[in-house]
Amino acid sequence: MNSAMRKAFPAALGTAVLKRCLRGVGLLWLLFAWQVFAAPAQPASDSWEVVGVPGFSAGPAGFTSLAFGPDGRPYVAFVDTAQGDKASVMRLNIDGTAWEAVGGTGFSKGGVYETSLAFGPDGKPYVAYRDGAHGGKASVMRLNSAGTAWEAVGAAGFSVGTASDASLAFGPDGRPYIAFLDHGIQAKARVMRLNSAGTAWEAVGRSELSKGAAVFTSLAFSPEGRPHVAFADRSHGSKARVVRLNSAGTGLESVGGGGFSSHTAVCTSLAFGPDGKPYVAFASKADEHKASVMRLNRAGTAWETVGGAGFSSGPAVFTSLAFGHDGKPYVAYADVANSYTAKLMGLNDEGKAWEVVGEKLSADGVVYTSLAFGPDGSPYVAFWDHAHGGKATVMRWTGPGFGN
Repeated sequence: MNSAMRKAFPAALGTAVLKRCLRGVGLLWLLFAWQVFAAPAQPASDSWEVVGVPGFSAGPAGFTSLAFGPDGRPYVAFVDTAQGDKASVMRLNIDGTAWEAVGGTGFSKGGVYETSLAFGPDGKPYVAYRDGAHGGKASVMRLNSAGTAWEAVGAAGFSVGTASDASLAFGPDGRPYIAFLDHGIQAKARVMRLNSAGTAWEAVGRSELSKGAAVFTSLAFSPEGRPHVAFADRSHGSKARVVRLNSAGTGLESVGGGGFSSHTAVCTSLAFGPDGKPYVAFASKADEHKASVMRLNRAGTAWETVGGAGFSSGPAVFTSLAFGHDGKPYVAYADVANSYTAKLMGLNDEGKAWEVVGEKLSADGVVYTSLAFGPDGSPYVAFWDHAHGGKATVMRWTGPGFGN
């Protein structure tokens, strides 16, 4: 890593890359990292446009997490290195020309790690993270009613031990749920929710949902309102697995069997399709760490590959899965084989193969890709942008195919 990149990278990035998505890629990092550091910037596709301005954060932005508010505007939560690695949230201003801080920058009490952003039924943004001010345990904060500052949701630091891979979502009961790895219980995966009084956090199902250590937790709710969590399960060879709350709401159960990917899975990302089935995107060692998507079969007994395994041109990291308004799954990721530039691929109309949406949606290397669809049906992708000193950038597709 050259000196320019060392200055641009957030303090936690080296650890984050190895710990999260590059953990399974191994030597591929050594083979391809030089491309990000040395390759000249290339122009992005004409059909992708910058939202507001590029590199809108004050400094490098780690763990970018993108979501749309009830006002229809994109919001991005991130680790703000310009504020001592504290949490910040920014949104596109009402004119759509620039980005503005929401409730002030660096609102957490201490440094944070692995931010996850979601909107509650009250219309407020909530952010979950590993909380440096509370021993690295899990904490959640939300924007206050006045919209001027952030407040703790329940007690801060509510996990048993250090928390990682936090994933935040809201249930049909209107309460926030968080999935994460709790290093206080041997890095097993857990799901917790805010209690009905809104004063504390409680376990969902049981204290843990994996038998052994897990990584890459991703939380989503099924159409019937049950929380599902995807992760790589080390007790099943680090293969992809999905666990859900049972119908009685008293325990947890595997969905379609344990360890359904053919080999080690990294960067698992879970979303539900319009068919009501859970889909999981990941990169697998079985396919040279290229991207794959699998879904639960019609019988609900096993998992099947969607559109062919290993569909990316090379290794994919920081995979982010979402469904478009056209009902098709799309995956954003950093394309290792192409200098870590951001890429978006979607399932074709026949459902048999994956196709690239534009050639390149970034001018240079990226990490922390986060995909969401706007009210206009267009895909938006947020990321840490090497072309702008590691600051946050959001791009939007303006070409055909999305009703814009």
